[in-house]
Amino acid sequence: HLNSGGYIAARYAELHPDRVKKLLLLCPAFGLVARWQEFLSTDDLHQWKTRGSHSYDGHQLHYEFYDDITKNHPEYPQILCPTSIVHGKLDCLVPIEASRTFIQKQIDQQSIDLTETDDDHYLQKSLPEILKVLSTFINKNLSEHLLHFAN
Repeated sequence: HLNSGGYIAARYAELHPDRVKKLLLLCPAFGLVARWQEFLSTDDLHQWKTRGSHSYDGHQLHYEFYDDITKNHPEYPQILCPTSIVHGKLDCLVPIEASRTFIQKQIDQQSIDLTETDDDHYLQKSLPEILKVLSTFINKNLSEHLLHFAN
């Protein structure tokens, strides 16, 4: 299902840069509002607003979530911390273009790594790539801390 955890983590990092040192995102749902507008017709969006919730992939999503994202949050948060993204090139729920566009819109594009896998949104076939990115992510972070501690 269209999960917004990666988007929320990036937005949190944007709002609280002092609290987030690094991010690792898996198929983040950037461009979330546009994606919902592609999935749902105008009538579906109106029914969602009227009913107050929408059933999606076995989950109830309250309209306030959509309304808040639409009115109060950017499609592509601006983050300042080093970020690694793993995204499937076959992702139909959140196309890889969302991550590519996210990177293009960043002030500091150099601090973001994108690993593109031959997988879909669920990344079930991408565990080796995810583990490699995670290992680099952890080891680099550990090295930085050890270097800081030694100085």
